[in-house]
Amino acid sequence: MGAWLRNHRRALAHALRRLWSAPVNTLFGALVVGVTLALPAGGEAMLSSLLAFGRHVSGPPQLSVFLTVDADIAEAGEVERRLREQPGIAEFRFVARTETLKRFRQTAGMQEVIDALPRNPFPDAFVVTPGGEDPPALEALRAAMAGWPKVEHVQLDTDWAKRLDAMLRLGRLAVLVLAGLLGVAIVAVSFNTIRLQILTQRAEIEVSRLLGATDAFIRRPFYYFGSLQGLLGGGVAWLIVLAGTRLLRQPVADLAVLYGVELGLEPLGDRVKIAKASGSSKRITIKNLGVGNKTIPCEAEQHSAGRVIQKMAADFDILDALHVTVTKGVIPGAGMGSSAASAAAAAVAFNKLYNLRLKKEDLVEYAAEGEIASAGTKVAATL
Repeated sequence: MGAWLRNHRRALAHALRRLWSAPVNTLFGALVVGVTLALPAGGEAMLSSLLAFGRHVSGPPQLSVFLTVDADIAEAGEVERRLREQPGIAEFRFVARTETLKRFRQTAGMQEVIDALPRNPFPDAFVVTPGGEDPPALEALRAAMAGWPKVEHVQLDTDWAKRLDAMLRLGRLAVLVLAGLLGVAIVAVSFNTIRLQILTQRAEIEVSRLLGATDAFIRRPFYYFGSLQGLLGGGVAWLIVLAGTRLLRQPVADLAVLYGVELGLEPLGDRVKIAKASGSSKRITIKNLGVGNKTIPCEAEQHSAGRVIQKMAADFDILDALHVTVTKGVIPGAGMGSSAASAAAAAVAFNKLYNLRLKKEDLVEYAAEGEIASAGTKVAATL
């Protein structure tokens, strides 16, 4: 074991000396890899921010459930019970027919019309906010609620959701194509760089073979050389994306203000917002936004952020109903620690909401609880 570690240390030291001996080549190689990685990463960050801006301007999707005019309080309560039990619903609120009548009376030119009617023509209604934005799922939810007793009509405006979904798919496809092409370019550049290193050290390699060196011993320094070059390129890419987001953050925020929303360009990552939901139909409701939100469950028990919040609420005896909005910036299922990003953000958000003042080690422990939802066990490595 000791000899194996010494061989790896020597190979790492040899690769570091090679990089240090040609600083200009090392710098340009890192820049090539960094710029190549930064383009799709920056495009993903920009796309996520633009989609979030579109959601703020358009508003969240909602369904209006209109009851029959003759529905009484007990029948409205039955519909409310069904809404509580229906999966895929983030929250809902009841709009009484008297409230609707009062609002129409306050509308200019409508008071005389309303007074001329023999009775209140408006039905009781529920305004439902679904947990996702997938148009087929919204349509399925609408069809399910339309079949309930005493439900006259369920109205769903899916046009904007379909447009947003089409823009999302087009944008993601463009970023994936760009990432694929640039990935091929990175492989070609790295292959050519390592090939040149091998050619310049051909005599040294031949002498090593004559002395009995194995293929693994000869290849090991080149593996480390490529890994270090990729690591440096990744660092450069991170700096480029960070600088770009900081440079564009204020112009994007100024544009958002003109539309009456608060929005800023942020680096890639997940954002979790936790709010106390008075009168919510469920203890913890989750709404997923951002990249890959269709593939993420809305049930707290199956969601990495939801499990973290459940655990922290139980440990600190917090019984508030909570509404959680998870805006995904890290692509799910791509091996980038997407579930860990949501779990860590949820732990930090809950800690801040209730001013728990937990240490970083405690937050990591709670965030590891969220990994059970995706990995089946506590995994703190990606946190």
